[in-house]
Amino acid sequence: TVEYGRTPGYPNWGSNYPFRGTKHTLWEGGVKVPCIIWSPLFQQNPRVSLQLMHISDWLPTLYTAAGGDASRLPLNLDGIDQWSMITHNTPSRRSSVLINIDEERRNAAIRKGPWKLIIGKSENGTMDGYYGQIQPTKVPPFNFNAIVESKTYQSLQQLSRNSFLPFSSTFKMRSLRQQATIRCGVNLGPMSPSPCPNGPCLFNLENDPCEQVNVAYSRQDISSQLYDLLKFYRSTLVPQINKPVDVLQADPKRFNDTWAPWIF
Repeated sequence: TVEYGRTPGYPNWGSNYPFRGTKHTLWEGGVKVPCIIWSPLFQQNPRVSLQLMHISDWLPTLYTAAGGDASRLPLNLDGIDQWSMITHNTPSRRSSVLINIDEERRNAAIRKGPWKLIIGKSENGTMDGYYGQIQPTKVPPFNFNAIVESKTYQSLQQLSRNSFLPFSSTFKMRSLRQQATIRCGVNLGPMSPSPCPNGPCLFNLENDPCEQVNVAYSRQDISSQLYDLLKFYRSTLVPQINKPVDVLQADPKRFNDTWAPWIF
């Protein structure tokens, strides 16, 4: 079972605070995504994983989980098989992530190990701040007892017992939530300016997960390495084929009067 974000049709309130930026930006607030995954095959469960993984890794990873041989997949596949990391808590097989290269907006970002380099701006710098925690009135209190009493919890608990696997107590839940919570130590406001308005940004995400201190000039060796890696990926870039949105293409009359998913 894999879960990203909320269930469609049942929206709730959420915030990417304390990360910098919003959706559509290259900051951690725009690219870092939490994921919950459960399986009776996991050897170290439950736990919080901080290993590096990209969404493209899910294809070969789930292929292996289903019994496939990832070595038979195309060699030029972007994703990396991470099934061993997930099941046995081994080190990630991924050392770097190309976050994005946008030749139209003239910005790019890449990560290697703990280091992240950002070139250019997103949305002309209007979304570079920190946008605060959700107001308590919009967030129901976290109820551990309600979780324990839920049918989902009881079903997973029974599966774990049948497989002689450990399962989370309320104490373990609190511990896991604490491990998964990012704290930056200061109250960050929405008008916090970009630490690099006129040049490249370099951050050590292990020490600075909220991207507050730009070290691009004090660590020019790292900046140069990541910039060279960006140039390599830039050489393989395929030009964008963005076209104006044509909503009439979604008309059910085009599909035998059938409503269906449509990607514009």
